[in-house]
Amino acid sequence: MKLFRVAATALTGMSSLCAATTTSPQTTLDASRPVAHEAPNTVAAAFIPGLDDLMTMLIQPRHVKLYYAGMRKNWELAAFESRELNAALRRIGQAIPRYRDNGVDETVASMIAPAIGSIDAAIAAGDSKQFIKAYAELTSACNACHTYMEHPFLVMRVPEPDAKNSVYPDQDFSAGGSKP
Repeated sequence: MKLFRVAATALTGMSSLCAATTTSPQTTLDASRPVAHEAPNTVAAAFIPGLDDLMTMLIQPRHVKLYYAGMRKNWELAAFESRELNAALRRIGQAIPRYRDNGVDETVASMIAPAIGSIDAAIAAGDSKQFIKAYAELTSACNACHTYMEHPFLVMRVPEPDAKNSVYPDQDFSAGGSKP
């Protein structure tokens, strides 16, 4: 039911936004006013993603794309995905500085950044064996971070070569997760 209300609110907001852009100037949004104080027939509320949304939208796809680029020895693409992963983690830290009384930037710096450094060294060296080891370390660091942030049930894994049809080949969906 909650999902239906969210969808209905989003659709109402979208139709109001469309009406605002196609009708008189009086119905356009005033950027100086908070959206929450809008009249009932205007854009309801902006979507404000949570940490879970940002991790699924920004981090997990880059994690898996980094793997496939490295495994195919496309070092240029792997370096790009590593930079994008790093940049996305920074943006998440800016958007959500604290999560469950933990500093997001501090947690990333202590738990994830060293593993990304190892990935970057493997990419720079063009060393497949070093990349495989560093990627496994990054994946373990992700799992340690999930546990630290009180989500031990979110278990990432090194994608399996035959997992081509899975949407998330880098996630273990079994109960309890089999740690890599």
